[in-house]
Amino acid sequence: MTQEELAEKIDVSTVFLSQLENGIYGVRFDNIAVIATVLEIEPFYLFLPNQISQVMLDA
Repeated sequence: MTQEELAEKIDVSTVFLSQLENGIYGVRFDNIAVIATVLEIEPFYLFLPNQISQVMLDA
């Protein structure tokens, strides 16, 4: 899924989504739930370092 597709599905701009990814802004808990739902993952995966989360998702 592209950044544009994710932004559209969670109803935010691509600029704002990029700022969330880069830690410029914090994300609200309700948005974490929406993002996890759209990505079809458990919310805790969003808080793991990338290498660990990828290993867990591939399992």
